[in-house]
Amino acid sequence: MNGAELQGMSKLTHEKLYSLEEYSKIRNDFRSKVMEHKKSRRVAIGEHAALYFEDALTMQYQVQ
Repeated sequence: MNGAELQGMSKLTHEKLYSLEEYSKIRNDFRSKVMEHKKSRRVAIGEHAALYFEDALTMQYQVQ
């Protein structure tokens, strides 16, 4: 078992990504969903820095 499996996070595979055609249709809605999701995954560290805790959805957004 790898670290991701122990933590319950599934691997991001090519099959889980949207095709270019499909992504172009849903991009704005997908981005809105991810930006809202990321709000609860942010921890401020002082005035000028923050940590974001990634998960499968935020990683997919970065790759897409």
